[in-house]
Amino acid sequence: MMQSSLCFALLVTTAAALQAPTSRAGMRRGVARAPMVGVLAPTSSALCAADDDGYEAPKIEFDPDADVGGRDLWSDWKNGIYIGSVAIGVLLPLFFFVVRP
Repeated sequence: MMQSSLCFALLVTTAAALQAPTSRAGMRRGVARAPMVGVLAPTSSALCAADDDGYEAPKIEFDPDADVGGRDLWSDWKNGIYIGSVAIGVLLPLFFFVVRP
């Protein structure tokens, strides 16, 4: 099963590579067919001329003496999440290498 999917992927990438232009002339033709986009589009100066409206973002203040209620869920589970994700990333490919479905 895995060998057939690898063969199919190789076939698809080979077909895509054969359709790509290989010469500089072919590459230039591909670029020439692209729609022209104004690189230096005219910009508006209305934003630059606007006055300051005096807006100030609200300040967020933290109380260092506030009761936080103990440990949170993230601190309880983060090591398991980190170790589990590394274990999945390492052990899953090894499992499928050994099992060979």
